[in-house]
Amino acid sequence: MKVELLTKQKFFVVVPYIRNGKWDGVNWITLTKIVFIINGKLEKIPAGFVTDFASIPKFSRVTINRIGKAVMAFVIHDWLRTKEGQIMPTAACDLALYEFMILLGESWYTSNKVYYSLRCFGWTASVGKNRFVEVDDMVIKYICDSNNYVEKHTK
Repeated sequence: MKVELLTKQKFFVVVPYIRNGKWDGVNWITLTKIVFIINGKLEKIPAGFVTDFASIPKFSRVTINRIGKAVMAFVIHDWLRTKEGQIMPTAACDLALYEFMILLGESWYTSNKVYYSLRCFGWTASVGKNRFVEVDDMVIKYICDSNNYVEKHTK
């Protein structure tokens, strides 16, 4: 499987998804889009995608850092698994996660641990439909301003 990431990791922003004034401790929302190529096909994940970082089995979350180097790989995996009219089978989505993890500099050991955890026990993780919320431009501007983040990279 051939993968390429067009969004620069340093320009990727994700924040806790606050609903009714509370964060559930699991879901995050992307404030930037992710653009990537998978098997020659250009894909875009728009800002506003709600992710829990790969929907990996709960027991695996203890030993796997899902918000480290490969955070975008986990978001891409969620997108591929939940996109309406899923573009590839689950096994291919899991392989794409592995390939993106390697591309983003994650170790061979960690990438394999994630891959085989998903292949053997991925059915235990819940995967729902595409999860989007409207991201208000004022929210993006506030986060960018308060963190000295260049706003032009959020669109």
